[in-house]
Amino acid sequence: SAAAKSKIESVTLYLGQALVTRAVEVPAGMGLGEVIVTDLPDRILPASLFAESSAGLEVRSVRYRERPVPVDVREAVRKLDADIRKIGDDLTANQKQLSVLQEDRSYLDKLGNFTAPTATVEMTKGVLDAAQLKLLTTFQFESRKALADQELALQQSARDLREALAVLERQRSEITGRSNRTVREAVIFINQEKAGGALKVRYI
Repeated sequence: SAAAKSKIESVTLYLGQALVTRAVEVPAGMGLGEVIVTDLPDRILPASLFAESSAGLEVRSVRYRERPVPVDVREAVRKLDADIRKIGDDLTANQKQLSVLQEDRSYLDKLGNFTAPTATVEMTKGVLDAAQLKLLTTFQFESRKALADQELALQQSARDLREALAVLERQRSEITGRSNRTVREAVIFINQEKAGGALKVRYI
């Protein structure tokens, strides 16, 4: 058997179909043997496969075959796994930062719960330090706003990370699914009487 180079010579279009003609270079001096034309399209109609020979070459038979070919996807998968792991680490860090914000909010809640009763007592006794109360109140409002802004930014970041993770996982699934590809071939049994023979392969 010998793999032969081929190129598309013509395409005739019909309603919903196309008749393709390929010119095939036959290796010289084969005698009896098989010429293999590979990488045929996946939508080929196998029954339409036909081979036509030139002078000095006889076509004995033509058959169609499909065979799986392993594809090395390990490097691509390794890279995707590294990217997926990095996003996972970023999501973990994001969640930890959100937890810290929750602790800060709990502290502000406790501070507020302490400030209000204390201010009431001081007002009753007539010893309220208005300036100090204002500073404390302003601190709480500004802190809550800062926490809300940080929480929103972290939530948006987490959303973006989850979307990126979904894309990477989908890409990984697609790549691993292509670890085997199907090669479609025409196997032509010929008798080459002299050098310089050529073939034309046609299919729909």
